[in-house]
Amino acid sequence: MWENNVGVQVSMYSTVIPWFFFSFQCTHSCGKGVQHRRVTCHRVNAYGWIDPEPVSRGCNNTAKPPEVQTCVIADCRARFMWTLQPWEEVVPTQCFARK
Repeated sequence: MWENNVGVQVSMYSTVIPWFFFSFQCTHSCGKGVQHRRVTCHRVNAYGWIDPEPVSRGCNNTAKPPEVQTCVIADCRARFMWTLQPWEEVVPTQCFARK
């Protein structure tokens, strides 16, 4: 037995069909959002190679990973404040007297 790139145990002569996921970003930049991902079913050949073309059936639907989950990136009540730098010393410029 060995483990392929999607974490499914596959023997040399198995036709186990794994699920693949493709993740997407959270729908909100702060607070609670929703994250969607595409989950596709793929055939594995006798050599353990995964066919890149998805198939419409063959995977166990009860083992299908979720396609949607909630996500929170940051708290929307983030605090903001001004920061100050000290005043620079005023350097006198050359003044011209009026005549």
